[in-house]
Amino acid sequence: MEMTDDNKEFIFNSITQWLRDSNFIISEEKVTVVTSEFYAKAILTSDQEHILEIVSSSGIETRFMLRVRVHVSEQQLEMYESLEPKEKLTLDDKTSSVIYPQGQSFVIKDIFALLEKIASIEPKSIDAKHEFLQNVLNLFESARRLEINFKEFFSNHTRKN
Repeated sequence: MEMTDDNKEFIFNSITQWLRDSNFIISEEKVTVVTSEFYAKAILTSDQEHILEIVSSSGIETRFMLRVRVHVSEQQLEMYESLEPKEKLTLDDKTSSVIYPQGQSFVIKDIFALLEKIASIEPKSIDAKHEFLQNVLNLFESARRLEINFKEFFSNHTRKN
């Protein structure tokens, strides 16, 4: 589908409306039509622990980055960085089993652990809203599972040492 900046703005507006319709509160929203950049932060009223970020890049592609911060402590991130290769591989395998089936990626940036998913949205598709919201719910579920995995792994790791 040939995409224009107007379409991208339409898709972004649709996304934020779908979130509002699904009990999300949009806490921050930035629209820069000139550069075709869009950003929103959303909080699900029943899960205020996780914040969803929707990010587009400049350009006219239909993809948006969905991002959720995984609550991992600075101490856990430091411990992760100092793991032996075999231990790191074990934790990475547990992480991969959560994220890869969902097409998600797990990124550690400084003191943050982020779970990301690139979603293409076809606004004229009957299933667009459902697919988008399912991606968001899958991100939240994966974030919870990763937090549990990290907590269990590092509490076991601390006991062994």
